[in-house]
Amino acid sequence: MASGVRFIILNADDVFGAQLRGTLLKLDGVRIAAEVDQPAMLAQIVHQVSAEILLMNLDPDPRLVLNLVADLISSHPALSVFATSASTDGQIVIEAMRKGVKEFLPKPLDPQTLWEAIERVAHRRSEEAPQGKLITILSGCGGQGSTMLATNLAVELADVTQG
Repeated sequence: MASGVRFIILNADDVFGAQLRGTLLKLDGVRIAAEVDQPAMLAQIVHQVSAEILLMNLDPDPRLVLNLVADLISSHPALSVFATSASTDGQIVIEAMRKGVKEFLPKPLDPQTLWEAIERVAHRRSEEAPQGKLITILSGCGGQGSTMLATNLAVELADVTQG
């Protein structure tokens, strides 16, 4: 991960927060951009701070935290949301995924699992990057030279991009 990944953390548990900071700061290329302990402040922080990943501690009230997710994701589609909880109740996990959470990480956080989730986000971002431009050449009927123009344009563009 050459460019690094910035995290915004939503967490009200001081003990877990210390463990989470320790885990994240040990991972290469990971930075903590902001930490929020009040769910009501989350939207404001997300608007102010640039980050790639929002990691939310769902405990002690998963439903309260998950109600914030859908609005945040719709207003910040580039932000990947991770959720963590001591509860691995299937209903909570399904609700989190339906709200738009990309990764659900059970507590205690395994550094390897967290790293793999970060790598998946980085991989998805690299796939989303535009790879080129599409140029369409169209003629109203045959015999107008559009195939010749398209072929010559392709050869010239190939020469320009290689040299």
